[in-house]
Amino acid sequence: MGSSPLPLGALYKEEVKGSGYDLVLSSACMIKGHFPNTCFEEMLKVLKPGGHILFTIRDIYLSSETDNGMDFAGKLAELEQNGKMTHIETV
Repeated sequence: MGSSPLPLGALYKEEVKGSGYDLVLSSACMIKGHFPNTCFEEMLKVLKPGGHILFTIRDIYLSSETDNGMDFAGKLAELEQNGKMTHIETV
């Protein structure tokens, strides 16, 4: 999610045994100026098939009226619509 390349083995590659992660976790990072809405695509790059992304986000950042232009909800909907991720639960 930064400008440096991810280390070898971080990106999931089927042909590289042990690459990728089962879980990507982000807590209290999804606010204006911390992560752009493209962060979800970057998280998906490192997940093994069947892996999970778990993140916390304040309700105000999941509404286009109060998200300060971040459009997290729109990006999540796009990724779901394109079959790149499946929403499991919101608490």
